[in-house]
Amino acid sequence: MTPMAIHLDPAWIALIGTVVGTVGLKVAEHFLGKGRIKIDDAARIRDELRQEITANKQEIKELEDEVEKWRADYYDLRDKYIQLQTELTLALQKIKDEAAVQALLEAQTHALDNLPKSVLDYKKRSPDAT
Repeated sequence: MTPMAIHLDPAWIALIGTVVGTVGLKVAEHFLGKGRIKIDDAARIRDELRQEITANKQEIKELEDEVEKWRADYYDLRDKYIQLQTELTLALQKIKDEAAVQALLEAQTHALDNLPKSVLDYKKRSPDAT
């Protein structure tokens, strides 16, 4: 043997090779695992976003249904208001017409009361008596 050469037993070489190989394997797994973790994180985020979108779509659907219900209620109330307003207008017109008829009857009664007595007596006479 040469003085500079170190003689290693094959068992030591196998042990060193196993340690270096194991460390190398762990380093490779670490770097490859980071990529897989990133991929898994991205997939998890996409799944969360899909669930959030689905929940938002459901909420939008519920809100649209509620808006439709309120819209129907609004139109029902508007129709009822118009109907009541029409009935009120007709009732007021009827009251005005009745008041006008009443005023006309009172005016005619007052006019008859103010007629001279001779006109009233003339009407009481029969046509045969003349």
